[in-house]
Amino acid sequence: MGDVRSERSTGAHNSFGARPLRLVDEPSYPSIGHDDRHMAFTRIKVDHRIMAGLPCIAGTRLPVAMLVRVVAAGTSMEAIVAAYPQLTEDDVREALRFAAANIDQRVVPLDQTA
Repeated sequence: MGDVRSERSTGAHNSFGARPLRLVDEPSYPSIGHDDRHMAFTRIKVDHRIMAGLPCIAGTRLPVAMLVRVVAAGTSMEAIVAAYPQLTEDDVREALRFAAANIDQRVVPLDQTA
């Protein structure tokens, strides 16, 4: 990953009176032939009656966030599918693509104590 620096941009101040910052030397990601942010996620459903509206694998009560945590913990795809027989490997892959596409669209609160 390249050196990430901030650089003052010229232009109007934002509503807090600060100048907006932009990143230079942003990391580039390998192209896989499509942009997931514009894909239809057919295996992911959001229904306010199921798991309080959390995004889940369609036809299950398994939240996408839980699958992301399990993968992040180092659990293999085979072990996940064995533990949750209602899932397929494609379900898990789509959950990860969904999470990645949505993190680009959200403001993630960071701990300001550091």
